Amino acid sequence: MTDHVVRLLAPGSGRVALFEDQMARLGDPSLERETLPYIILDQTIVYVLREGASSEEILDAFRGAASYMMVGVILDRPLIDLSRNLTPDQSWSTGLVDCTTELLIGAYDNDGILIWRPDTNRNNTD
Repeated sequence: MTDHVVRLLAPGSGRVALFEDQMARLGDPSLERETLPYIILDQTIVYVLREGASSEEILDAFRGAASYMMVGVILDRPLIDLSRNLTPDQSWSTGLVDCTTELLIGAYDNDGILIWRPDTNRNNTD
């Protein structure tokens, strides 16, 4: 899976990956030692990997995100200026949907990962 994400985040791709850490929260002392870039999204820690991320950074994000269920989102472009504190709003949510090229969802026992890709052939009339 790491090699798959390395390919997706190849230099020049413009892609960004977001991985939710379901255990860490704002104020968690372990965040002071965190080396991965992250944003705070409504009290939730989300690791941000940009194009060109190394396999080591991707593995660290997988480890941080792998708790009950790993959730990752691959975006085809940076959604916004990814600063430390974000307050989600309707435009952010809509943009997230529009930019998503893959969802990575890990099994609760970390024994497998489902990759979901949007149907690019669908007729968007909504």
